[in-house]
Parts: sequence; C-alpha cells; structure tokens
Amino acid sequence: MQSAAENIPPSTRAGRKILIVDDDRLNRRILAGILEPEGFEVTEADSGEKAVEL
Repeated sequence: MQSAAENIPPSTRAGRKILIVDDDRLNRRILAGILEPEGFEVTEADSGEKAVEL
C-alpha cells in the first residue's frame, strides 16, 4: 500500500514539520506513528511550557 506522502513531490514535502503537544505519552506516540509515515518530521512536547521552548 502506498502512503499519501509518496504522491507529494519531494520539493513540497520539505519542511513538513509538526509539533505534537499532549501530556499523555501514548497519545503522542499514536499520533506520531500516523504522521511520520506520511512524511512529517514530528517533534513531541508533554506540556505547553515545553512546546513554547521548542
């Protein structure tokens, strides 16, 4: 099965970054597990404070 990211030209995929903020580690990992195969560079934070730092 082909991921949606494979249909996006490499020049468009560049810079696809996302910050996931949730205090529940499992929620962050589930979402990251969905987004990473789609070509997103995922960063995680467990609080709003940490998100602002990042």
